Amino acid sequence: MKQHPIAFGKALLKQIVFRLTQLLGYRLTKPGLGYILARPTIMAARKKGVSICQHLEDRESDPRKRGKRDRIIQKLKEAGTFQECRSVCEIGAGTGMYLEKVLELAQPSQYEVYETASDWVRYLKRTHSGNAACKFIFHRADGHTLKETKSGTCDLVHAHGVFVYLPLLATLDYIGEAIRICRPGGRIVFDCLLDSYFDLETVKAWQMSQWRFPVIIPAALFRNWLAAHDLRIVDEFSEIFAASVQNYFILQKKPDKPQ
Repeated sequence: MKQHPIAFGKALLKQIVFRLTQLLGYRLTKPGLGYILARPTIMAARKKGVSICQHLEDRESDPRKRGKRDRIIQKLKEAGTFQECRSVCEIGAGTGMYLEKVLELAQPSQYEVYETASDWVRYLKRTHSGNAACKFIFHRADGHTLKETKSGTCDLVHAHGVFVYLPLLATLDYIGEAIRICRPGGRIVFDCLLDSYFDLETVKAWQMSQWRFPVIIPAALFRNWLAAHDLRIVDEFSEIFAASVQNYFILQKKPDKPQ
């Protein structure tokens, strides 16, 4: 059976790029936090008869990481994040493990997704596009903007495990975009890695691990940036993550002034 010319061309181009990068001493890797392939992950979870979230958490060698997603979601719930939450936007929805809980607890009527991994986008579309109670919109992700979403239209903008590996300016671009699309009084939720939680022992723990992705943000600069953009910190907490902890922020965009 002959291969389609376009498919053949793409495969040939991939081989050329791969060989060239090898010759130059580089290695191509998927962007993100230890990129997880969709197909084998989905198949493994189905074989075990569990959710993708449970499958991934069961693989963790550190028992403290099991149940982590639900602990984070509980913190958001306790802070009132899911109240009057009609429209949601998620940056880097990936496996959909946070999406499914937000869908359950907030019951929004619209959910927008920005995700760079095409295999997970296909999975999310197959899983959620037929939802009669919630309209799903899948946008093309460019790595730093939310340009396909109108300003002031979202009650909640959230990201999980995304800003821990992005360059600082890309993270600030994304948070700036989250502010733009969030309605006055709406919530913005994300995690990051602050330097105030990094000491010599923490650095040593990361060096002894298999992970090399972390981007550490200066805490003082970050808090000043949030204050300069009129973001109120509703709550902040830490949760075990990779070789140390991640810092979670629940922020509120400044409400409109009363008439």
